[in-house]
This record gives sequence, C-alpha cells and structure tokens, in this order.
Amino acid sequence: MNYLQRIHQVTAQLAGQSLLVTRRENVFYLIGASGHSDFDVVLLLATDKTFILGSPLYENELQQVGARLGLEVLLGPLLKTLGTIVSERQLQTILFEADHITVHLRDRMATALSAELASAVGVIEKQRLVKDSDEIECLRQASRATDEQLRLAVAQLKPGMSEKQVAIMLKQSILGAGHELSFEPIVAFGTNSANPHHQPGESRLEVNDIVQFDIGVRIGGYGSDLSRVVFVGEPQPRWAQVYDCVKASLQAARAACQPGVDGRTLDKLAKDLIAANSLPPFTHGLGHGVGLDPHVHESPTLNQLMPTAQPLLPGMVFTLEPAVYLPGEFGIRLEDTVLMTEKGVETLTKAEFKQ
Repeated sequence: MNYLQRIHQVTAQLAGQSLLVTRRENVFYLIGASGHSDFDVVLLLATDKTFILGSPLYENELQQVGARLGLEVLLGPLLKTLGTIVSERQLQTILFEADHITVHLRDRMATALSAELASAVGVIEKQRLVKDSDEIECLRQASRATDEQLRLAVAQLKPGMSEKQVAIMLKQSILGAGHELSFEPIVAFGTNSANPHHQPGESRLEVNDIVQFDIGVRIGGYGSDLSRVVFVGEPQPRWAQVYDCVKASLQAARAACQPGVDGRTLDKLAKDLIAANSLPPFTHGLGHGVGLDPHVHESPTLNQLMPTAQPLLPGMVFTLEPAVYLPGEFGIRLEDTVLMTEKGVETLTKAEFKQ
C-alpha cells in the first residue's frame, strides 16, 4: 500500500487548509493502522506535514508506523495535543469530518482551538471509491476465502441444527482460518429467509428446507460480501421458480455493468425484471460499495432513490444483490461482490449453491 501517496492526494485537495481525520476507517486507509474506534488514533493533515495523534495505549504501534512513513507521532490528550500544534504552526482553519463528530465534541474543539473550524464531508471517502491494485488484491483474497467458508458451512448442514449453531460454526471457522468477519453472519431457515437482515435464532433446520446465507470475510481490513441460498432435501417447485427469477435478475444486472453506468439504472433494471415475472421486487438497493467500512456498506449506492447519479467507474468494487421476499413463505437473495473494469465487471465471489 502506498500510504504516502494517498496522503499526498488528500492534501493536494485542501487548498492550504488542514484536515483533521478522526474516522477509524479513514485513518487506516491513510496510514495502515488505527485504534479500536474513532478518536483512538487521529491524523492532522497540513499542507506540508502530517501528524499522527494518539493515545499512549497505542505508542508502540504508532511509533513503528511513524518511523516507516516518516510521520511525527504525538501522544496524549487529543485536544491538548491538537491545540499545541495549532498554536505552534499558527493554523488558521481546521477542516473536520462533520459526519463523524458529535456536536458536543465539535463545541469542545471550538473552545479549545484558536483556529476556525469548518466542516468537510466525504473528502477521503471519495478517494476511497476507486480501489488501487493492493486494495483489489485484498478484496480478491477476501472473496476467495468467503467462497471457501460457505462451502465448508454447507457441507456441515444437518437437519435439527439451529440457525444460531450454524452462525457460530461459521464464525469459528472464519476466525480459526486466521481471518476476520466482515459482519455477523446471517443464517435464516424457512420463513425466516424472507427477512433481509434476519438475526440467527433457535429455528431448527428441517429435512426439506431453504437456507439463506449472507456472509463475508475480511482480509487486510477489506471485507467481501456474499449471499447464497441452499435447498436442503426435496425443494418445493415454487422455490426453484423464484430462484431462477432472482438469478436472471442478477445476470441481467451484471451484463448491464459497463464503465460509467449509473447505479440507479441498474437498480431499476433488476427490479423491473422481477416485477415482470409477477413477483414483488426487493425494496432495498441493488447493491453497495465494499471495502474498509464496518458491515461492508460504503459508497457507491446502487439505488434508484438516490438523488444524484452514481456512476460506476473502473476500480470500484461493489455488490449486486437482487432478491424476492415473500413474508410468511420464504425469501431468496443472491449477492456477488464484483469489480468494475474497463470492459465490464469481474465477479470476485464465485460460490454456487442451490442443490
């Protein structure tokens, strides 16, 4: 990862101002390290120098990062340390990530600092939209690992198991392989599969049943996202009919993915195809960006309700996840993580299930 290049790309946009980076994922993106939550480690990006500010709890890690990148590390209370830098360098304006700072903290900063505060939203998130080759490799590895974890889980399905048992088994397998979770696994049996974000409970797998999986593995900080449906035992004809419709919707959306296409257009296409088969289209968006964000949801957003265009450019990695939910009966969602290239999308998740 070329962290110094990333920092330079951000500072080049600041027009002589300084940016305080407090969001954990953005800090990690810029230096390859972070605390456990926002404000454990923050960055102050000035035009000619970048400072790493952090709690003494992270001293060893931050000193290593600072030495590797040639950045100054300052440990201690955030506002006191920040105030010293502002005064010594006579900084006039500090931009801050307004969508990740509480009003209370903003007021405390205004009182403690001599510089003027100005809100900045999405500065680093916009840069993170297009992944570089190192990020893409992490996402490839995460997708391959997710495929493998799903195969292992399906091979162990047995009637009588609970959703919670399967979810715990998945988590243990992912962590045991040395990976991290992208998010808490979704495992839904029978009628529960009609709940898009079902929380695994005590429902038991029947001899003839339908199972909805939604899982992801995180490698190098980057998370994948995969949804598949498994038919256990003798499938009902209705399950196969709906499955084929959802799969056709996914294939149509994938085929329409060309550089520059508006995510809103893809969302409408996928939903219109399902509606044309006299089935209720999914109400969530067709997909979302994946990367560093927790729960793997970040920009771009593939949803026709978005107020502005969402052009999908080469280097963007996002999901396609059409679905049909029939409350009280069952649901089917098929989701892939894909990479936009100059020629269309490359599908990173490849596991196939239905049986």
